[in-house]
Amino acid sequence: KFRADGRLEIAGKIYARDVFGKPNVYFKATILAECIGPNTLRVKVERVDVDKAYGIGVPGFINNWIQGKVIRSITDALTTNPDLAKVMTATKLDDQTVRIVLKNSAFMPSFAKGSVIQRLKITNGLLYLGFDL
Repeated sequence: KFRADGRLEIAGKIYARDVFGKPNVYFKATILAECIGPNTLRVKVERVDVDKAYGIGVPGFINNWIQGKVIRSITDALTTNPDLAKVMTATKLDDQTVRIVLKNSAFMPSFAKGSVIQRLKITNGLLYLGFDL
């Protein structure tokens, strides 16, 4: 979901193998994506809200641990996914932040080959990209 304040909100589920009982953990993450250069984005996982695990609420200390695990899962997925590696290079800057460099025209139709993303704006349900053609 694209929020009015320029952030992305994603909902998901991870299988927590490290937790007793190995529950499915349902979460909502708030992500800030910024264009920091031509075809270069900085993606920061700002907040993770754990909805439930085992179908119930989660105590504070387990919740904090699960939040860290979810953030690591998101940043690891961006940096290690082989399908994403075909269209971008991702480098982990810190525990919550990844720098993504998109390959030229990775997501563009053939008529826009060679275009470069110069700006990015997220607002009320829309993602705007500014190109240098």
